[in-house]
Amino acid sequence: EVAGEVICVSTHVFCFVEPVQSTNEFYQEGHKTAMAAGDMIIAMVNIIIHSVNCFWIGSSLPTVRKNFESTRYLLEQQNNATFLSQILPVMRNLSRLIGTDNLDNNNPPCEETTMEHDLLARNPFQATTFIFQKLYISFLFREYDQMKSLAEQYFQLPFKSWTLIFSTSARVFISGLASFWIYRQIG
Repeated sequence: EVAGEVICVSTHVFCFVEPVQSTNEFYQEGHKTAMAAGDMIIAMVNIIIHSVNCFWIGSSLPTVRKNFESTRYLLEQQNNATFLSQILPVMRNLSRLIGTDNLDNNNPPCEETTMEHDLLARNPFQATTFIFQKLYISFLFREYDQMKSLAEQYFQLPFKSWTLIFSTSARVFISGLASFWIYRQIG
């Protein structure tokens, strides 16, 4: 019953020992195992982490797009708005990096949704991903004014989640680079 959760947690630990590129496929195994056990929440957690890691480890953008599209489909089938709101900002960044307005012709454009804004208003944790992804893409595309505004919002958030520390390392790194750029511009 808990094998999917064990795989998920142990893979997190394994990422401290091995490169994420070599451990990421274990999340797919965790997804399949949790699905077989009927544990939909852990199944979704495993597949979301796998998709997000594909984005951060430098998988080809078409591969990342395919992973996110299937993850989005699963989350929509499960009617899981909370998890869906965590991947939509990443999907928007992916869309911008690829240079398309939407990720495929079968899905509607990946625009900010009312559902996301409702969740942001009720749960500040949702804002962490939402604001960070905007910060990240504005940093990549050298949009200084927008990045500076988003960095101020990001650092004003009431908390940072260090529960899964390896998965937050990209946020710490990118927000640090953004802070350094701001410092150099004003200082």
